[in-house]
Amino acid sequence: MLDLYFTKLSFTKHTETVRTTDDFEITIIPNEAIGRHLYLTGEFDRSIVELLCAFSRPGDTLLDVGANIGYVSSCFLHNVVNSAVIAVEPFSELVEILTANLNRFGKSQIYPFAISDKDGEAWFEVNRSNMGAGRIVGGCGVRTTRVSTRSATSLFSDMAIEKLDLVKVDAEGSEGKILESCREHLLSLQPRAIIFEDNNGAIGILRPMFEQIGYTIFGIRKYLTRLKLIKEADGCHDYVAVSNARTLPSSAMNYF
Repeated sequence: MLDLYFTKLSFTKHTETVRTTDDFEITIIPNEAIGRHLYLTGEFDRSIVELLCAFSRPGDTLLDVGANIGYVSSCFLHNVVNSAVIAVEPFSELVEILTANLNRFGKSQIYPFAISDKDGEAWFEVNRSNMGAGRIVGGCGVRTTRVSTRSATSLFSDMAIEKLDLVKVDAEGSEGKILESCREHLLSLQPRAIIFEDNNGAIGILRPMFEQIGYTIFGIRKYLTRLKLIKEADGCHDYVAVSNARTLPSSAMNYF
């Protein structure tokens, strides 16, 4: 309804600070999709937040790839006792807001790069009407800017990641490449659950990879009043890979 009827709603300020339904303040860009949702409703895509919290235990660490302004990371830090976040976001304008938002909680680190197969640079396409739709593209365009890239090896080394419990990847089509590049690190650290978006059929490649490193894939089905995890499901927008080696919290069992 918001996307249908309120897309032309305009704000004079570039940023605003609002209170979420989780009862913490967050700085937003109100003239784009995520910020507009947060301004009008106090939340955005609660399904991902709900699952991350359900699969979490006190003291957990979340790797949030494609952190944007930090709504998911902030919800995690607010709801999971003694938790920590490593937030990955390459677009400098969002990094500034992300930093301000996560600084409200502490126990967070920000990695201002795009994850790729090597250290270097890439073209990043900016969507001003929906900052969450920003993505790595193959070449220069009207809406592109240069961002720095780092390999998965650099990410885990630079951030000294020795413990990892949950992963969220939302990178507008680059999820498959990112997760494949993290394969050895996911194998050794065995995060309990890895939630990722899939808009380009990457699940066909990722399912066998996850099986080889000890994970079972579930599609996330979103119903009107609940979420359900469906094994072997294809054609979903979001998936969760669950480690076969980690014991799940009882709160996660309600979704199977």
